[in-house]
Amino acid sequence: MIHLGGDEVVGGCWSEDKDISAYMKSKGLSISGLWKEWHKGVYDGIDEVAGGNKPYLVYWNEAFENGNYFGENSIVHYWTSTDKSRAINNNIKVIQSASWYLDKMHPTPGSHYFF
Repeated sequence: MIHLGGDEVVGGCWSEDKDISAYMKSKGLSISGLWKEWHKGVYDGIDEVAGGNKPYLVYWNEAFENGNYFGENSIVHYWTSTDKSRAINNNIKVIQSASWYLDKMHPTPGSHYFF
């Protein structure tokens, strides 16, 4: 397994970079579209390097919610939601850790991680 993250992406900085902004404009990409393109490129790169030995690629639920590509060896790691139905309905494997902030090993009252 490789956990590739994908949470708390702040794509606004991409629009502020002149080279990235020009690239987005030339391709007609929104911030969400650029993230999708980058995500698919990472997926394809790992797939190419791994050859026939395809590791599970784990991403936080925000990457799935953005509409990024999720292949058969992808897993959605839910940390901000308990509703996994969309991923399950698309035959995508899931990990559930919502309500548990992993570095604290318990819900944290008074924070945005407490459900």
